[in-house]
Amino acid sequence: MNRKDRILPIIKSLLAEFAGTFTLVILSCGTATAGGSLGEISLAFTFAVASSVAFSAHASGGHLNPAVTMGFLATGRLHPARAAAYIVVQCLGGIAAAGTLYGISPVAFVKRGLGATTLHTDIDPFQGTVIETIITFVLLVVVFSVCDTHRMDIGGSGPLTIGISVGACHLFAWTTPRMEGKERLSGPRFGPIYSDASRCGEG
Repeated sequence: MNRKDRILPIIKSLLAEFAGTFTLVILSCGTATAGGSLGEISLAFTFAVASSVAFSAHASGGHLNPAVTMGFLATGRLHPARAAAYIVVQCLGGIAAAGTLYGISPVAFVKRGLGATTLHTDIDPFQGTVIETIITFVLLVVVFSVCDTHRMDIGGSGPLTIGISVGACHLFAWTTPRMEGKERLSGPRFGPIYSDASRCGEG
């Protein structure tokens, strides 16, 4: 294999991670910035995840989030250099999406925070950390379950399955019966994403 054949797939995977993260952030956080309800924002994340992964998974595995990339690195499924590159372009994609959203949003929308995550006043940092840990654990378990090539019982759309998981974690993180429907967290969640079962972003 010549140098071009080795480098081109890497470039494609990095561009896929950048574009996928950009799409995910601008669609989901754009809904939050526009003042969407809890249900609308959760649905936006669900469909943004499914859409972003659908067009990026074949090139990069569709991680689109450092938590997923770190998971694959920790399990030996991703080379450290590629993991570091993925995380860099994911952050750049998120920053680019935030900048674009800032530029196209009315001032009144920008004042809402562009979908930035902040703790509800009734939630302390420890509780917030526990909530984040729970939803990240749930999403990573689902990601690895969907990516398990030894499982023959999973059918349907992988990206949509993970998208629904993201939506469910939004609903949990924002509201609980103990809070009587109040927001648990005042900004949108950013969850791990599906990786194509045939590749799972390994490399």
